[in-house]
Amino acid sequence: MTKVWRRTSGRPAAAEVPSVADRGSGPDSGSRIDADSGSFGIARLHWVRVTERRKEFHEEIRTIEGKVVELFALVGEDLELATEALLNGDASALKVVTERQSSIDGIYEELELLVNRQMVLQQPVGDELRLLLSVLRILPDQDRAHHLVMHIAEHATHSDDLSPRAQSLVKRMGDTAADMWHKAANAWYEHDGSAASALEEQDEDMDSLHSALTAELASGTMRLPVAMDMTLVARYYERVADHAVNIAHRVEYLAARGRRDQPR
Repeated sequence: MTKVWRRTSGRPAAAEVPSVADRGSGPDSGSRIDADSGSFGIARLHWVRVTERRKEFHEEIRTIEGKVVELFALVGEDLELATEALLNGDASALKVVTERQSSIDGIYEELELLVNRQMVLQQPVGDELRLLLSVLRILPDQDRAHHLVMHIAEHATHSDDLSPRAQSLVKRMGDTAADMWHKAANAWYEHDGSAASALEEQDEDMDSLHSALTAELASGTMRLPVAMDMTLVARYYERVADHAVNIAHRVEYLAARGRRDQPR
């Protein structure tokens, strides 16, 4: 027996209370304790496993977001490279951009696998589901945008054949497309749904530049093959801008989960 001291009439007196061993000495007490311990152990093991899975899931989410940002960076860098090559007649840029497309294809496939795996294993809801669905929706825009950048680099052979006005318009289109892509990337990273309206306005500027370049190419001041190629280039820039706008609209859906700087 275990003794617990208590006050009685001002003097300490020993009161006997059952010890753990004594409490377990009654009929069927051993089996009851074993059953309780077993249930607790199973519950604790389940909790540990769930916690580990959630931790792994959040790590996977960070990996997915990091790879999406990497794709934005690759497209943005190559867009600026292709525009510079186009204005300077640097045909070597095409090799760099083409090699980069292989890397983008690999990241694209990896992201699809990662997202689909988490959808199956975790069955996410709410904010996490919004994020994973948004990734699947913007991946095609990122991939197609880089294919357009490759097409721009393919035509980096006519710099000396362009009129001064055509060169100026091409540079403005390239700068506008690069700026729009950068803003779309920031909107994704910040989960900023307000960027779409600003990009819509900038897309109108791109449409005006496209019309002005088309008119310049049709003026007859440049050889027909050059005019035909640059008409395609103008369309490629316009399509890159459209993909930036599409992504910004996808972010509107994602932004419902809250800004990155707010508690989630």
